Amino acid sequence: MTAIMLPGITFRGLQGIVGLVLIALIVAGCSEKAPISLPENEVIDEGVSEPEVDMNEEVGVFISIEAAKEHAIATTVVRSGEAVGDVYLIETETLSSVIGKNQLADGGSYTIFLAKEGAEEAEMQLQIDGLLTNFEESLGTYTLGEYTIFSLARKESPKLNLITAWVYDGERLKEIQFDGKGDVEASTPTFRAIEDGYLQIYLDSEDTMDAVPGWTFTTWKWHPEKLSFAFHFERTYTDQEEFGLASGEYLVGKWHEYQHFYLAFPQYTFTEQSKALLSEGMFINQNVQLGQPIDKLLQERDDWVVHDYYEGGPYYEFPGGYTYFYNEGTQDVSFIVVSKMALTNSTEELRTLLGKPEKKVFDDIFNEYIEYYTFGEYRLLIFSTIEDEMKSLWLSSKQ
Repeated sequence: MTAIMLPGITFRGLQGIVGLVLIALIVAGCSEKAPISLPENEVIDEGVSEPEVDMNEEVGVFISIEAAKEHAIATTVVRSGEAVGDVYLIETETLSSVIGKNQLADGGSYTIFLAKEGAEEAEMQLQIDGLLTNFEESLGTYTLGEYTIFSLARKESPKLNLITAWVYDGERLKEIQFDGKGDVEASTPTFRAIEDGYLQIYLDSEDTMDAVPGWTFTTWKWHPEKLSFAFHFERTYTDQEEFGLASGEYLVGKWHEYQHFYLAFPQYTFTEQSKALLSEGMFINQNVQLGQPIDKLLQERDDWVVHDYYEGGPYYEFPGGYTYFYNEGTQDVSFIVVSKMALTNSTEELRTLLGKPEKKVFDDIFNEYIEYYTFGEYRLLIFSTIEDEMKSLWLSSKQ
C-alpha cells in the first residue's frame, strides 16, 4: 500500500508494520537528556524526589524544541488567524529520558506538545491512549478559513477508526466537538476537507457490524465562532433502494481514487438571481457559461474527478455535484448538469421558484419524470424519481 503524505505533515522514525494496519511502536533513545524547563518557582534539589504534578492544574510542562523534534514521530502545523504553532506527537515512554516520569502522570501512550511560533520550548498539551492507525495515513491537516486544524485516528476495531480533531485557539490546543462528541467513527482514517467549511467521512456497514449492508456518507459543517462542527448531511446507500449497493460501491471507489472527490451535499442555494442566470446560460456558478471553451474551464479548475462519455457525449465531473458536457467537435460546453443533492432547496421550493413547466412526461424505461422549462435561448430539463423527487437538473441550448 502506498502511503499518502498529507500537506503540512512530516513523519519519521517508523520501524515497521504489524499485520495489515497496526504499526509497531518506535524505539527512540538518546544518549543525553535534552534541556527542559520546569514550571516557574519550582526547584528540584539533589536527593529530593521530583514533585508530583497534577495534570488538572495549570502547571506547564515544557521540553526544548530540539528535544521535541528529536523524539517526535509525527509533526504538523496549526493556525488560528495570525497565530501559528508546531505540533509534536511523541511516544510517552520515550519522554522518560527528557522529563521525569512523575511529570508525565498516567495520561496515555502518546503525548502532544505545542510550540508557539518563535518559541524555544514546546508545552505539553494532552496525552492520548489507544493503538494509533498507521501514522502516514491517520494524521490529517485541514484549512478552514483562518484556522488550520489537525486530526488523529485511533483503531476501535481492525477496520473502524475513531477520529479526534483539535484546533489551536491562539493559546492552547482545544479538542473539537462534533455535535457535543469528541470522536467520530469512520472507515477512513482522515476526513475529506471541502472548501473552507466542511468535513466528510464515510462508514462501511461491514466495519460497524451493521445488519444492513451498505455505506453512509456524513458531512459536518464548521462553526468557527464555536470552534466546533455540527451535523449537516447524511446519505446512505443500501440494498433497500434500487442500485443502492452498486452506487455506494462506486462512490467509495471514487473517494479513494480521487483526492478531490466528495459526495455532493446541500451546498448551493438556488435563488431568483440564479433563475435569471439561466437565461444567460449559467447555473449558479457564474464562472461557467454554456458555449464557452471547455479548455477555459480546465485552465481555471484542475480538480475534476472523472473524464468520460455518457450516451456518446464527453464530460468532466467535478466535486460538489457539477458535471460539464462539451461538444467534441467545437470543444464548447454543451450541458451543465447539477445534482439535486448539491442544492439546499427542497423540491417544492425549486418548483415554486421555477414556476410551471412547459410540459412534464414520464419515462417508463427509466421510471422517472422529466420536466421541460425554457429560459431565453436555453432549456432546463429536470429529472425526478417515480416519487417525484428531483434528482438532477440539465441546462443546455434549445438547439
